[in-house]
Amino acid sequence: MQTALPSEVLGQFSILGRDEKSWAGVLTFGTRPALRILVTSNDSGGFLPTPLQSLQQGAQLDFVGATNTLGCITLSKCAYSSGRGYGSHAPELTLHPTEIWAGPQPFSEDANYSGTTLGFSGIHSIIGNNILGHKILVDAAQKLAIETILGVTQEVFYRNPLAVEHKIELLNQRVTVLFYSSYSASFSAYKGDEISTYDECRITSSNSSSGKQLVALASNIEHFLSFICLKSIRCNELTLEKTDADLTPSENYKRLWYLGSEPSNEGVMFHEALGTFSKDPIPMEAALNAWFSSSDDEKLARWLFLDSQDQNVITAGRFIAVCQAVEIIGGQARSGGPRFDKSKFSQASLLGAETICRELGAEYQTPEYKDRFRQLIATGNRFSFRDKIITFMSAIPPMIKETFLQDQEQFINILVKMRNLFVHMANNNLSFDEGDSKLTAMTYKLLVLFAAHQAVALGMSPDRVLQGLRNSSLGRSAAFLRTP
Repeated sequence: MQTALPSEVLGQFSILGRDEKSWAGVLTFGTRPALRILVTSNDSGGFLPTPLQSLQQGAQLDFVGATNTLGCITLSKCAYSSGRGYGSHAPELTLHPTEIWAGPQPFSEDANYSGTTLGFSGIHSIIGNNILGHKILVDAAQKLAIETILGVTQEVFYRNPLAVEHKIELLNQRVTVLFYSSYSASFSAYKGDEISTYDECRITSSNSSSGKQLVALASNIEHFLSFICLKSIRCNELTLEKTDADLTPSENYKRLWYLGSEPSNEGVMFHEALGTFSKDPIPMEAALNAWFSSSDDEKLARWLFLDSQDQNVITAGRFIAVCQAVEIIGGQARSGGPRFDKSKFSQASLLGAETICRELGAEYQTPEYKDRFRQLIATGNRFSFRDKIITFMSAIPPMIKETFLQDQEQFINILVKMRNLFVHMANNNLSFDEGDSKLTAMTYKLLVLFAAHQAVALGMSPDRVLQGLRNSSLGRSAAFLRTP
């Protein structure tokens, strides 16, 4: 749920962790929020102060601001875009944050938190449970008792005693994750019955943890839910809970904006997702544990996928990112060592490099060129991109490939040619125009195949995965588009 925000917020801003100096600034909201830092001439003598003066384009800093309208706000990973001065006037610095939080203070480094609670909207079908019973009619005696407390009413809601909370032990993280639903109810003769439900995830640490540690865990939960729902999922609110020994109240934070946020409040239905806690708690528990225990290669591949899955504009860069994700997973799963004997091939590579240097002439007979050519030849003893794609495809259940691939061999041939065209900028068998015409279909199909591969690898049922893909916008696009 997007919070109604002012167009501009004035405040004093400082670099997170360096509160010895702050500057007046203006945070403007819109399509892309921007923070403009204003430095007075008295402070700077017309120059940007250290450490701002050494910033390069794209450099990122975390800022914290004290404002009257929003209280304390934290701006994460503010990318520096421009800085300018006006002759003898004060310089101005413009930065673009990737995320904005409002709360009592920045996320603390102090290890004095027992857990955190994340509040979500739009994914009740995925992580919620059936906490509310139906409206029921009551007899006269019950009606009189209810009216004494609630006023005149003929129907009431009740809490479903069979509702199940999904508690998961993440052993390698030494935390407990609990998914549950909450609700509030009010009854009024004027407004009628009002029932509000919201879904939460509570992370409880066995030891006290720092705010940044818990926020990192929360971010990983968000990434997992984004993968399950096939769209970016972010919590609206986050609460850092104090330890029992600390009597100070919990710290509540509200997410004001994040890069990639969508204006739509449209939720995700259970049939559009790869899995749901409310329907399949046991396999989803195993999937979440597998997600947290993944290798660095798997984390990188999934990050590339998540960064690309819900963008509407198809680009060569997006296609390359998904190709890289698929290649990483295929390379990790590829069994066996080098194709040829490693020692013999190394000797052959050295002899080949010497021959190339000799044939090219005296100016190329140097150690640098010799080593360069040796390395070029040595790459021929590695598994190719095609080999990794074939390995990747072999792990996808046939029922899923039958739905989204008309011809696997043809698809792989086109994929290899397009990857060579856009990555190596050369392919005699495919023109740029041909590659560009296939870009949309190939990107969507790669995204769907990656989601299917990883969902099955995490232990989800192929039937459930296929159902989610078929009903998602991503899957419908992939099934509709053909790659002749």
